[in-house]
Amino acid sequence: MRILVVDDSPDDRLLLKTILTKAGFGELVFADSAKAAFRLLGVEGGGEGQSVDIVLMDVMMPEIDGIDACARLKADDRLRDTPIIMVTGNTGPKALNAAFSAGAVDYITKPINKVEMVARINATITVQRSQAELKHSERRMRQITSALGEGLYVMDPEGRLTFMNPEAERLLGWREEELVGQRVHDVIHFLDDHGGRVAYEACAIMNANRAGKVLREDDDHFIRKDGSRFPVAYVAAPLMEDERFTGSVVAFQDITHRREAEEGLKLSAKVIENSLEGIIITDPEARIRSVNPAFSNFTGYAEEEVLGHNPSILQSGRQGPEFYRQMWECLLSEGQWQGEIWNRHKNGEIYPEWLSISAIKDDHGRVSQYVGIFSDISALKLAEQRLEHLATHDMLTGLPNRMLLMDRLEQAIAGVRRQRSDMAVLFIDLDKFKPINDSYGHEAGDVVLQEVAWRLKSCVRETDTVARMGGDEFVIILQNVIDEQDVETVAQKILSRLDEPVEVVGHRCELGGSIGIALYSKGDRDVDALIGNADVAMYHVKEHGRDHYQFFHRLPEGARTQVAK
Repeated sequence: MRILVVDDSPDDRLLLKTILTKAGFGELVFADSAKAAFRLLGVEGGGEGQSVDIVLMDVMMPEIDGIDACARLKADDRLRDTPIIMVTGNTGPKALNAAFSAGAVDYITKPINKVEMVARINATITVQRSQAELKHSERRMRQITSALGEGLYVMDPEGRLTFMNPEAERLLGWREEELVGQRVHDVIHFLDDHGGRVAYEACAIMNANRAGKVLREDDDHFIRKDGSRFPVAYVAAPLMEDERFTGSVVAFQDITHRREAEEGLKLSAKVIENSLEGIIITDPEARIRSVNPAFSNFTGYAEEEVLGHNPSILQSGRQGPEFYRQMWECLLSEGQWQGEIWNRHKNGEIYPEWLSISAIKDDHGRVSQYVGIFSDISALKLAEQRLEHLATHDMLTGLPNRMLLMDRLEQAIAGVRRQRSDMAVLFIDLDKFKPINDSYGHEAGDVVLQEVAWRLKSCVRETDTVARMGGDEFVIILQNVIDEQDVETVAQKILSRLDEPVEVVGHRCELGGSIGIALYSKGDRDVDALIGNADVAMYHVKEHGRDHYQFFHRLPEGARTQVAK
């Protein structure tokens, strides 16, 4: 991670350097003006320039202010996707609108709050990585949809196009960017039997989209960009997100070449052999008649081992009979099916694949073959899992981060309400971490934090949650607590473990910790209040000797209402 700090104030640059270095961010680069930043990045002056991952830009600077500098950086194609965070003392709506209009992704207010700055930068990093992963996923999905051999477009509930695959672009003669946001009906011109344009209100595919229903049409016509018409068969199906209708996906084929394509599938053995996708062809009774080399590479089965067998020999058992029943219902009614499926390799390994099955019919409309085309999407699955883990876990310790902690706390509160048990939140701050970090460096500090994470986990049950809030602060959720004595026992155990010396670069260092405790049954019962109460109790311990624990409800009334600094 390489961060560029642009600020004309030496004091502010030093402050930012201290905060960013302590937070463990990677390489830091500094510029004392916008012009210096332009030179460093190779903007407006030519040259390749240096590359950075994030830019922290002060707003108030001489000659060129941060807003103008941000706009100029964003005008450079090389820096279009580089996130810029404004550092400003002016948080008025006009100033913030100007910053976001210039291309900034966030802003940090002055005077700088260290915790807020680190959190905002980490959030920007997470978003940046998420966007990169999503772009990768989108590219992968585009590759998958491109391999289907069918035109495909997606429209919103109002019939406006939101996505179109390369095959649809080829068939229609339009580029995706030319049609996004336009009503599909107005562009493709659905036609009636006499070649006249169907009114929008009478268009079957638009009506199906408005109603959120599946529609299959084997004989319709579209018009290309150049005005020529061609016959199509299409299937329109609703898209749902959390039971909410979000539009329809339409897969269509130019049926002028359908027979040619079917014969090509049967006769073009060379094409099938060289395909990077696994291909399996069965007879109408689903007995395997042919597979290509890619099939053998993916599954481990040679062609002679599977001929005459049902493809069910590949089933992993991960998806039950209901899944396959629905798949066959769709295949028999729609003539095609596609989706994610888990199969088993010959060696026993289970892997995910994206599978598309089509029913090939003869001149009499009877199914003569089923053709399945699939690709291994294990890499995509791993990327999705990694993205989810990065979004919910602390990168250094592997513990749940604040976002996952809040989710776990909500679940724990719901469980307490159902079971009528109790729970406790322990807010832990290390007492002597800063001297270790300052004396031996951040790498040594990271080792200490990892050791502390391990020690904390060893003090609680598997059903409890240990999370890192950031810096040297940790939070523990204890569930199914019987009484306060249970909590005190755990707190004493934690203090004992934290009092054990830590081995740091050949030195035995003392650590210790201060613990604030909030009980669900002894105060406010929402997530923020529990965390806040435990935090206040922890600061009370800090102010009265450290290396101890304190229950929030046992604090003096005045101490309970104080705001933790």
